[in-house]
Amino acid sequence: FITSIPIPPIGSQIELVRMGRIIRALRILRFTSALLSIRNRFKILDDQINDGRKKLEKLERQKMDEFSKEKLKAEQAFFNQQEKLYNEIEPLETEREELEAKLLELGEIHPKLLGFRAKKPFSRSDIKVGNAVLEMILLPRGTYMRGSVEGENAPEEEVPRHRVVLKNPFWIGTIPVTQELYRAVTGKTPSRFPDPRRPVETVSWYDAIRFCNALSKREGLAPVYSIDSEDETNISWTKAANGYRLLTEAEWEYAAKANSSYTYAGSDDPLEVAWFVDNSQECTQPVQQKEANAWGLFDMNGNVWEWCWDWMGDYPSGSVSDPTGVEEGSGRIFRGGSWLVDQARLRNTFRGKERPSNQFDGIGFRLARNTS
Repeated sequence: FITSIPIPPIGSQIELVRMGRIIRALRILRFTSALLSIRNRFKILDDQINDGRKKLEKLERQKMDEFSKEKLKAEQAFFNQQEKLYNEIEPLETEREELEAKLLELGEIHPKLLGFRAKKPFSRSDIKVGNAVLEMILLPRGTYMRGSVEGENAPEEEVPRHRVVLKNPFWIGTIPVTQELYRAVTGKTPSRFPDPRRPVETVSWYDAIRFCNALSKREGLAPVYSIDSEDETNISWTKAANGYRLLTEAEWEYAAKANSSYTYAGSDDPLEVAWFVDNSQECTQPVQQKEANAWGLFDMNGNVWEWCWDWMGDYPSGSVSDPTGVEEGSGRIFRGGSWLVDQARLRNTFRGKERPSNQFDGIGFRLARNTS
C-alpha cells in the first residue's frame, strides 16, 4: 500500500522558508564575525611582528655602532703601532743602505746578497715560488751589430745589419721559464712534454704576458703590462715598471751573442749548446744540460723558441737605441729555434714569427726585468 505523507498547510510552508532564511542569515553572520575575529588576530600578530622587527633593527644598529666604535679603536691602535714601528725601522733602513753602499765600495759584500738591488754587471739573483727557483743575471748595457751580413745567403728579414745601442742594464733568466715555475705561479700545466725541469711550452704570447704580470704581482712589483679589460688583445707596456717582462728582440740577440761572433749562443757547433732535430729525440729536454754562453745563459738556442715583445717588421737601415719593434706587424717575434727545427733556424740572427694567440709545443719564453 502507499503511505500518504501529510502536506503542511501553505502558511506552515511559508514559515519554514522564513525560518530557513533566518538560519542562513545567522550562519553568515556567525561566519562574518569569525572572519573579523581572525583578521583582528592577524592584525595584532602583524603589529607584534613589526614591533619585534623594529626592536631588532634598533638592537642591530646599537650593536653595529658598538662594533664600529670598537673597529675604529682597533684600527687606530694598529695605525699607531704601525707608525711607531715605521719610525723605529726607518733610521735602521737608512743605516743599512748606507752600510751596504760602503761595503760595495770596499768590495766586501757579495752582489747576490743584494738580490735585485745589485748594480754590478753579472750579479745574480733568484726568483723563488714554492719549490721552483729561477736564477737571473744582470747584463750590462752595451752596443752590438744586429742581423746578418748582407749577401746571397742572408734572409731578407735579417738585413740590413745595423748597430743597436742598449742604454740600460737589464736582468735576464739564465734559463727559459720551466714548467715547475709556470705551474707554481699560474696553477696550470699546458705543456705537451710534462716534466718540472723542462721548459714550459704550448703557451701563447698572451699567456706569457699574463704570466709576467702574475709573477710581478706575487712579488709585490709593478706589473709591466696593462691589459684592456674589454679587449685582452689590447696590451701596452709601461716601461718604467719594475716587474717581470719579455725580452725585446734586440735584448734577446744581444744576450745570445754575448759580445761574440759565434753562430749560436756560445759555440759554432749546435750540438754543444742546443737541443734540435738532430739530437732532441723529438721532444723538449730538461734545461741547463747543454753548455752556457759566455754570459752564463743556457738553452738560448733549441729546446723551445722564446717569445719576444716585438712585432715582426723590417729592420732599420741605421743605428738605433733601445728598439722595441714596429707598432704593428704580421706576428709576434720568437727567437732561438726549438727541438724540432734544423740547425739553420737555431742561428742567433734567425727571426721567427707567429700570431700571438697561437700555442705550439715548440714555443716558450724567457723572463727579463728592469734594474729599477
